[in-house]
Formats: sequence, C-alpha cells, structure tokens
Amino acid sequence: QTSSCGNCGYQERYCQSNCQWGGWSGCIGQGECSPSSQQSESCGWCGTRYRTCSSSCWWGGWGSCQGQGACSPYSSQSQDCGNCGSQSRSCQSNCQWGNWGSCTGQGSCSPGQQQSQGCGNCGTQWRTCGTSCSWGSWGTCGGTGPCSPGSTTPGGCDGCSQKVCTGSCQWGGCSLKPGNACEWKSGYNHRCCWYGGNDGFQWCLSSCQWSTACATSYSCN
Repeated sequence: QTSSCGNCGYQERYCQSNCQWGGWSGCIGQGECSPSSQQSESCGWCGTRYRTCSSSCWWGGWGSCQGQGACSPYSSQSQDCGNCGSQSRSCQSNCQWGNWGSCTGQGSCSPGQQQSQGCGNCGTQWRTCGTSCSWGSWGTCGGTGPCSPGSTTPGGCDGCSQKVCTGSCQWGGCSLKPGNACEWKSGYNHRCCWYGGNDGFQWCLSSCQWSTACATSYSCN
C-alpha cells in the first residue's frame, strides 16, 4: 500500500504473513518545496526577487527584481555647479542618493559676465568672463574727457583767471584763480566806488587785485 507524504513524496507498507499491515516506510521521492510556497532573495540595488514552488514540488524560475533603489551602494556621482565648479554625492547603504556636497573649485565669475571700471579721465573699460570662469584682460579705456578733475589750464582766459576741469572731466568756463579779486583785462577793468561824497573808479591791477584808491577824476555816470 502507498500513501502521499511530505513534498510530493510517497510512503509504502506491506501486508505481513499474519495478514496485518506492517509499518510505513520513510517518505520517498520528495521534491524540494511545498506547492505554492514562495522564496525570496536580495537582488540588484537593494531589491528583492521571488520564486514559487510548483505543484510538482520543484522551484520555478526567479521573477524580476522588484523594489530597487536609485543607485548601487557606495557608488558616487558628480555634477557641474556654480562658476565652473563641481559637487558630488554618494549612494547610501539603502541604495538612495545622499545630499549633494558643497560646490568646490569654482572660478571668479560666470561665463559671459561683464565687469566695468573707471579709467583715465572719466572713461570706462570692460572685461568679460571666459568659458573657464576667469576674467579676461581689461579692454581699452573709452569715453574719456579732455582733462582730469581739478586740473587747470589758462585756456584763453584773462591772466588772472583759469579754467578748472569739472568732475565730469570737461573744462569749465573762465574763473578767477584762487586769491585773485578781479580780471586785469589789460588794465581796462574797473568798477564804481565812492570817496568823500564823490563817485569814481577802482581799477583792476596787474596783481589781479582792486586798487585801493578811488579815482574821482572819473565819474560812474
């Protein structure tokens, strides 16, 4: 007599001479698993795959790897950042990326960026950031004026006057030199004055100061 046992196995017993059944034998011909049971194992990037026991008590093939993470543990990844710099991150033991590190190795500027500075007499010069994130050379100085602020020139003025360069690097009009009171105008410059009840003239001297005497021989009228 036979009977099913274990994982798709069978056992036997035989009728003895006394017409009684003997004991069952051990389970013979078993498979490696119990029908419909499942088995799992790790795979890929922290994933899991399964296989199922068939009705004949033998394992079927492994299924696809499921539930994988984003990366292989302890691998690394880098990317560009900032001004020609780079930053990296590492894959953790759970197959997920860690945070990006700080941006290192950056240059001083962003490609195509421009910078200007003053130069010369109120001029401007420019430089451009190159593809390696470093500044190029300064260009020529453009838009300059004819003079440096605060400088002076006779500029066709009276000997007592001068032209002073303005803050915009342009010559101003004629104005008296510091300490001078009047323009000489070759001795013809005068102004009205009063002395002893009479009117007269004061003349601008070659020293660029008004005469102290009031010449009453001349009348302002």
